[in-house]
Amino acid sequence: MYINSLEHPGHLTMAHQGTSSTDRFITDIEAAHLVGVTRSYPWKLAARGEFPKPVKITSGCTRWRLSEIQTWMADPSAWKARQQKGVAA
Repeated sequence: MYINSLEHPGHLTMAHQGTSSTDRFITDIEAAHLVGVTRSYPWKLAARGEFPKPVKITSGCTRWRLSEIQTWMADPSAWKARQQKGVAA
């Protein structure tokens, strides 16, 4: 279950205790900022299979998992190779 974060309104975070801060959803703006690209670039990369795919929360809300972005950032080539082999990160 996810709830809106009181610290960051508009952000969805895990509702149960013990969840690390990397297990939260982030917006396309935040994903782009983390990677250092324009807002549209993560969408383009994800469509090509070169970046984590976003998660559709509702019909009007799509977010990325911060943990997946961080895994990608640590080694984009290894992340892509795992995806091509069908191995989850």
